[in-house]
Amino acid sequence: MSSRERLEKSLDMLGFGHDRRALSVLRAIMNVQSSLQHPVDALEVYDGLLQVEPGAHLTRTWVRKVLEALVNMRMVMVESDTAHRKKYSADANTIVTGLEELKHQTLTRLETRRRFLREELSLLSSADFSHVARSLTRRTKNSRDPPRSRLLKGLEAYREMTNREIYGRAGAGNTIRVARLWLGPFMSSVLEAIDELLSAVERGAELQFCLTADVLTQDDLLATGMPETKLAESFARVAKLRKEGARIDVRICSPNARTYHFSSLNDESMVILLSENPLAATWVSRSFNPDFVESAIASFDHTWEQSISLFDSPQRLIERFPGSESGYLVSTMVGSQKRMEGKKV
Repeated sequence: MSSRERLEKSLDMLGFGHDRRALSVLRAIMNVQSSLQHPVDALEVYDGLLQVEPGAHLTRTWVRKVLEALVNMRMVMVESDTAHRKKYSADANTIVTGLEELKHQTLTRLETRRRFLREELSLLSSADFSHVARSLTRRTKNSRDPPRSRLLKGLEAYREMTNREIYGRAGAGNTIRVARLWLGPFMSSVLEAIDELLSAVERGAELQFCLTADVLTQDDLLATGMPETKLAESFARVAKLRKEGARIDVRICSPNARTYHFSSLNDESMVILLSENPLAATWVSRSFNPDFVESAIASFDHTWEQSISLFDSPQRLIERFPGSESGYLVSTMVGSQKRMEGKKV
């Protein structure tokens, strides 16, 4: 786009696009003013316009209305407002002032519109139309045909779907598999997730939770999302469940483990992470893609068998990952165990 085209487009946005009458009146003011060497009245502007556009159908009333509009735009100044005839003047300064004022008003209007569009985009992006689909299905068929997959954008959508389709559905006879290859995006809600998982175990579900060895050295990150007292309470809750016979274990796998970052319920469905920034994931049911679900679970099971239990083999864990005994996770767990055993830390 050339400079001239950009200028014309800008004037269009400021309101001088198809209607050039205001510019014609402004030009007439400056021409007559330059000739007479003093501010001009409406009649003089009218006469000046007729000289430039002799065949134009103009009225004095129309000229006065345009002059008032230019005054309101601050592109024209009124020199003698109290006189019987108002005198008007314009120069480069008034034109710049008026255009800048119009520019400010236009930008404010566009910013308001952009904010409104952003709100609409956010609302639409977070909308879950699966309920609509189920409702329409119930109206057109006797049997229910719920959605079988869904793209999840953002942490809130990820949490809502994981809690509803994985943790919330789990009970006696079910197995929850969880693999966390990194924790960064989830630390703000990690305590809520732990509570949801342990509640599922209390309902009778088995929990297999696999963490990468990197978590053993992420002390600052862990301490931010899981204060020591809260983490110790979670460890005590796990120890109590295990003592009562619950099938729950947390294992540490190699940083290079070839598995997915996901949560699954049996082999029925899973929520699998696609990207961290921006956070995106997908919920997939077995009925939608059985091969994908089975592959992810098989990969997890292979990694699980090669991983070391945080609870059953702490010494083996320390031997395999030197320095982990002084890390936030292991040291908090050991301290919790000692307190439960009545020993002084």
